[in-house]
Amino acid sequence: MDQPPDRMYTIKELAGFLGLNERTIKSHQKKQGFPRVKLGRAVRYNVQEVLAWYKKHNKGEIKDE
Repeated sequence: MDQPPDRMYTIKELAGFLGLNERTIKSHQKKQGFPRVKLGRAVRYNVQEVLAWYKKHNKGEIKDE
């Protein structure tokens, strides 16, 4: 996977980067410990933290290329 820039992503940007559906990310964010930051009504994601979460929870959806 390409190294993402050090910034916060929207759910649409995160889904595109990870190659997942937005609904998949929304279902995962309901789980305890899924990394996200709420800024008022907006939710943002740090890609490195999300990738670490997937690795820790051994999800099969994300594959390194």
